[in-house]
Amino acid sequence: MIKIFLNRTSIIVFINLIFAYNSFSQPTEMIRAEALFQLGEYKESAAIFNTLDSRKSWFKKRLVEANWNAGNYKKALKMISELRSLDKGFGYFYGARYYVKQNNLDSAFVMLEKMLAARYKPNRSSVKTDSVLKALKLEPQWDSLWKLPHYSEYDLKVEMAAQELSVQNYDLALQLLDELIEDRSYKDKPWFLRSKLLYEQGFYKTALDDIDMAINEEDREAVYYGFRAEVYLKLDKSKKAFKDAIKAIELADYDPRWYEIAARAGIAMEKFEEVAPYAEIYLAAMPEKDNAHFYNASIIYKTGSCMKALPHINKAIALEDRNPTYYFLRAQIYQSCKVFKQAIKDYNMCLDFWPRKAEIYLGRGICRHELGETKQSCRDLWKAYDLGSLKADDLRREWCN
Repeated sequence: MIKIFLNRTSIIVFINLIFAYNSFSQPTEMIRAEALFQLGEYKESAAIFNTLDSRKSWFKKRLVEANWNAGNYKKALKMISELRSLDKGFGYFYGARYYVKQNNLDSAFVMLEKMLAARYKPNRSSVKTDSVLKALKLEPQWDSLWKLPHYSEYDLKVEMAAQELSVQNYDLALQLLDELIEDRSYKDKPWFLRSKLLYEQGFYKTALDDIDMAINEEDREAVYYGFRAEVYLKLDKSKKAFKDAIKAIELADYDPRWYEIAARAGIAMEKFEEVAPYAEIYLAAMPEKDNAHFYNASIIYKTGSCMKALPHINKAIALEDRNPTYYFLRAQIYQSCKVFKQAIKDYNMCLDFWPRKAEIYLGRGICRHELGETKQSCRDLWKAYDLGSLKADDLRREWCN
């Protein structure tokens, strides 16, 4: 928990913290289970999910997926019966896979037929290329099963565009998406996919226009708000990014990705007390991630506790030792804690990555001054001044005459 010091804004900060914590309806265990699923740790994920309960559609589907991927096939099959009617196509897909595992191919084909007849179902390519279902391709029923038009031309075209985008075949993906938008401009998915394409190519303002259109068509999709938050961050609009991250959390508060974006956007806004709960939840969900420790280190340091920030930044560096941002933060933390020799070591490490960053020379110059190394300090301050630091010029005039 971040310590809040008494000042004229402390009451407001305290109220905001209470509101933030109370606004998270999902228990930490739910978010952790989802995080483990996203990390591919299916056995651990399923073990936690199986202890929890929720009537929400996403939870029922995730129970099936987590248990299947963990090898709990019978349990996954049992949970299919609990899916809501709109998710039956998803359930039949896993039912078909289960019966293939049991070498009951007739029942597998029955499940596939039900899946294909459902309104909502997995996309065609994921079914036809599924590694479990490949055993069915040797059977004569397989070819006849696909002769009927189970998928609309629109759905197939969206699927094709998404596939081309995933392999960075941007020209063909853009052609398909342009055609889809021209024909079906009221559909959200093509706008979203084209926004992703433009984002990947660095056209952030145009990407923002397209994701706005997607949200205009479908305003209850957490992924859209999370993605728009990323676009806003690229455009240095951290306040809007934070707002969209919070909206994504409101729509899907089990997903750790939105807490990560909220933490990153809040730090960019320098709203450290306000963003602390989101960073803490992200850390609890994803302790394996170096950025989770970095965010918490940044917040704790900026709210006035340098020594408590050290374990987090040390962990971040242990997990990722080639990120200069981490060394720079640790150098600042050591400097604040008056551990000047360690700070200098980290500033030296930063120079391997950023040989022309004024703040590094400034920080190292201050540390050397505190250690009585006047000549080296002044050399660093001169260098920082040459690179544009006005503060270095003030200190140089004071210390180096």
